[in-house]
Amino acid sequence: AEAAKARTARKPLTEEEKQARLREMQQNADDHDEHRIKRMKVAEERLAAMEKKEAVRPADDEAQFQSKLNADTFMSSASSVSDRLAQRKHYRQRAVDESAGFL
Repeated sequence: AEAAKARTARKPLTEEEKQARLREMQQNADDHDEHRIKRMKVAEERLAAMEKKEAVRPADDEAQFQSKLNADTFMSSASSVSDRLAQRKHYRQRAVDESAGFL
C-alpha cells in the first residue's frame, strides 16, 4: 500500500510550474476557439452556397423530376395504360364481382 501511494503521490507544483500549466491551458483554449471559429465560418459559407444554389433552381424542377421518374418507372415496359393493367392483374385483390367484399 505504501509503495502504491508513493508512486501516485505528487509533489506540490512550484509557482513556475503552475504558471507554465496555466499558459499551456490558455494557449489550448485559444487554439480551440480559433478552430471553432474556422469551422463556423466554413459551415456558414457552405450554407450560403447551398441557399444560393436552391434559389437558382426552378421551383417546379422537383415536380418535373418526379413526373419523369414515374413515367420511366411505370410506363417503360407497357405501351399503354391497358397494357399496364393487364400486366399487373395478378397484384389486384379485387373480386370479379364488384359487390363482393375485399376478401
